[in-house]
Amino acid sequence: MVTDEQAERIREAIGSQQDSILSCLGWATVFVARYQDRGNAELRDKYPFRGDKGKHSLQELRRRLLPQTWSAVKDGRLEPWTGAPDDPELYDCLIDILERAMDKTTTGDVVELVRSPEVRRTLDAVLDEWQAPPNRANGTSASAVPADSPVMAAFWNVAVRERLVEDEEILEDAWDTTRRLAEDGPNLTPSVYEAQMETGLARLAQQMLVDDVNASSLSRRVPFGRIETPRRRRTPDAWDKTGPAVLELDFMERVRRCMRGTVLAAKLPGALMDEARRCRHWSGLGERTDRAVLLEGMVVSTILPGEIENRNDIAARRAGERPPALRGGLVGILSFYCWKHLPTMRQALEPSSAIISDDDEDFEEPWPSSTVTAGATRAQDLSQRIPQRFSRIVWSRLHYWEFIGCARSWTWRGLVRSFRWILKDVNTWIEDERRKACDVVERGGRGQ
Repeated sequence: MVTDEQAERIREAIGSQQDSILSCLGWATVFVARYQDRGNAELRDKYPFRGDKGKHSLQELRRRLLPQTWSAVKDGRLEPWTGAPDDPELYDCLIDILERAMDKTTTGDVVELVRSPEVRRTLDAVLDEWQAPPNRANGTSASAVPADSPVMAAFWNVAVRERLVEDEEILEDAWDTTRRLAEDGPNLTPSVYEAQMETGLARLAQQMLVDDVNASSLSRRVPFGRIETPRRRRTPDAWDKTGPAVLELDFMERVRRCMRGTVLAAKLPGALMDEARRCRHWSGLGERTDRAVLLEGMVVSTILPGEIENRNDIAARRAGERPPALRGGLVGILSFYCWKHLPTMRQALEPSSAIISDDDEDFEEPWPSSTVTAGATRAQDLSQRIPQRFSRIVWSRLHYWEFIGCARSWTWRGLVRSFRWILKDVNTWIEDERRKACDVVERGGRGQ
């Protein structure tokens, strides 16, 4: 949901860039037309833009040309658009843009590369080096492993404090201590540290990141997957959908999710090899600190809905009673953010009887009474899946950043900021599904 203030900032940003936007669209339109011209078959052969199936794709051409055209307009390489220039000048401009666009790879480039039997064998050999989590390597169920190790206690200490902590430096120090523990394991032998963290990570991953543990990288090596066409998955009902079971994705699915025009052509073979190495670790993440962030995110997500419900205790406030004691730590910070800034999530975690218009409460936009049953029920049902949805988005973000080699520093402020952004995505997911249910009601039940 976009607030009026945010909408105004968006309008101002678009207005301030209006001339550049129009110039970019003008240049891009004529570039695409010239590229498709019948007389330019040689140009299309030299600069092919392929989609997922390895065939020429107009959609891929447009997607790749627009960012490069925008950059050329902004840095002055392209003049403000006043109409198409003469043919020689236009052709030279097009060649320059195509050269830059072709330097970024797509899924089609991946498909073409892994068709090589030698490349496929090399990647498969790395995938064969998969190692099970410590608890599964020795035949122990993850759920049967105690969760009170010193390492796990440090992660819980960041997530939850019995009392609210006013001084944020205390929480920052707690996270720095935990992060250093993840990075080098002070006062613990590496094997002991690694086993404790891996066990805790696997225990929560089994609850959050998979639907079928036996089909996931918790239990077996990551399959290579289909090269030409992605496998079709059963589409879950919207009531149950929490996003892909990320540890059940095969190698090609993991790569496809990251091909957004950010990998240079020269670096694609190395990027695929790096991904295969990540797949050797059952979590699919190669960096210890990223695994620590994932673990912290899963710990927080298990408590967050209940903490929002505590803040939401309307019945207690109406009766003049004290609401349940609020916790401190990262959970306290994030639950307050959700309660204050994410009304859909807040309302979805109310009791059914509380989802009403109430002048005494600061609901920004109460749900319509005509759709409260379908829409609110849908939102409430999905709100119980917040931990899974949140954890899977955390994994996806971390995996993508590792894939593209994005530099990141997981400071306390960076952790809080990233988790807030992911909660906004979760809130949007609930809102979209609630709106769909409302639309069905307004259409008289059609579409169910």
